[in-house]
Amino acid sequence: MIYCVSDIHGELDKLERMMELIRFSDADHLYIIGDVIDRGVMGVDILRWIMAAPNMTMLLGNHEQMCLDTSSFFFLASSLQA
Repeated sequence: MIYCVSDIHGELDKLERMMELIRFSDADHLYIIGDVIDRGVMGVDILRWIMAAPNMTMLLGNHEQMCLDTSSFFFLASSLQA
């Protein structure tokens, strides 16, 4: 079965509950269409879980893009001070 979800926002417990409800298995595939991070505190753990799973595909959302933009800004600012 193919599943699609978005706007997880760091809520690992809710994601795990959803996976139990749909009885997600190794034969299934989950597409995550953005906004895994922000708000909830488990965003990094969810990203690690997704990266380790061969049957999950994630697209970046605006919250991930914001994080990357902010990280790039701080990297650039620190390199200019050197």
